[in-house]
Amino acid sequence: MKTATVAGSSATNIISDRIEGFDFLRGICAIAVACYHIFNWRDGIMLNGIGRYGVYVFFVLSGASMYVAYNRKFAQGYDAGKFITLRFLRLAPLLSLVLVFTVCVALAKKQPVGYLLGDALLNISFTFGLGNPGATSAITGGWSLGIEFVFYLVFPLMLAVTRSRAWLLVLVLSFVVQQVFINRTLGGASLASNWVSYAQPLSFVFYFVAGCCIGRLIESGTIRYSPLWIIGFVAAGVPLLSIHVEDNLVGLYGIVLCLSAVILSLCSGGLPMVGGVSAVADTLGRLSYGVYLIHPLIFGVVNRILAKQSTIVIAVTTILVSSVVALILERYYEAPVRGRIRKAMGV
Repeated sequence: MKTATVAGSSATNIISDRIEGFDFLRGICAIAVACYHIFNWRDGIMLNGIGRYGVYVFFVLSGASMYVAYNRKFAQGYDAGKFITLRFLRLAPLLSLVLVFTVCVALAKKQPVGYLLGDALLNISFTFGLGNPGATSAITGGWSLGIEFVFYLVFPLMLAVTRSRAWLLVLVLSFVVQQVFINRTLGGASLASNWVSYAQPLSFVFYFVAGCCIGRLIESGTIRYSPLWIIGFVAAGVPLLSIHVEDNLVGLYGIVLCLSAVILSLCSGGLPMVGGVSAVADTLGRLSYGVYLIHPLIFGVVNRILAKQSTIVIAVTTILVSSVVALILERYYEAPVRGRIRKAMGV
């Protein structure tokens, strides 16, 4: 469905199933994560605010989008197996392509690929999300997809509790559980040394639950398009621009950034996308997943060709090339593959 456009009457600023503000933010976060990786790989500069919390925003947007898209369907008896199948088809085609390319590169470099092949099988089945995705992810950033799929598996339950009258209590409890888990896991230790223990669903459960609650507010009509959301969007985004090495996940600072990521997502849902901005949001939404997955591969090529150029030039080139490749793959590979499989499976 198309997003409702903004007009003078209150009836025309109601948000529908397709939320272009989410597409806009999703694309911005994918680009932010790419910048985080590139500046770290090239210069050791840690843009941890946008690098880490840019990924966490994905969980919020996922929960919100799925609530809006599936709440009424599940209320009418929608099949959970069909839901999981469709979510798998959304992620698997491009992930499979990136995994194949990664294994081929390792073979070309005569690297041992036994462990990589095993991890690739775990990745493409998404079963790695049920174990230690931080250790078994075969590609950069792939760990988040494993955790995302765990949230897909429990989404019908999350949907039920967040649509109930106890939704606010569930939201608060998920926040407490997440903060306790993170602070006990990372308290007094570096993220690098405790990465596997940290990269678990409990570290991100609040984001997904918060997303479902945002979806509830959108569907109820509580959130409507308004230019005022732009102020909140900008204000919530400022803390995430901070540069901090290790402790931006724990303590008061971690709480502030966590809530900023959720508020940023909330405000994006009410952003009025009109005229050319709507087209930009649509494009950013379509390229976001591709840029997130393939920018490490594109960076490897660009960095080799433009090795003597500045990091800014490398970053801009990598993001532009990744965006073009992502859009091409989405149109000519991902969408056709998903369509054929869905037709064959009758889903």
